[in-house]
Amino acid sequence: MDCSSPDEKLEFWRLVIEEFESSDKSIKEQCEENDIALGQYYNWRRKVRESEQDESAGFVELDTTDIPEESFDEVGVCLEYGKNFVIRLSEDFNPTVLKSVMKVLKSL
Repeated sequence: MDCSSPDEKLEFWRLVIEEFESSDKSIKEQCEENDIALGQYYNWRRKVRESEQDESAGFVELDTTDIPEESFDEVGVCLEYGKNFVIRLSEDFNPTVLKSVMKVLKSL
């Protein structure tokens, strides 16, 4: 790993962590295979998660005036926030959209 800036290091580790967490192998096994100290992995995972929290620390109002109503039907995912938090999924919902939504919610 020859990353010159802190941002490059963070991005490198973000990719490593994504790869490790999507694998069927344990984190310990992957660290051993890649000559990464387990403590180093968890230290960078904490830093990556903290940076993601910093990036998503607020809400952004979306301007949906130019988005046709039909496009909401295409993804099949509806979030409601009131007294009860509700996620509604149509039978043909787009799993990629749901995964993205869950990733954002997890980071909050």
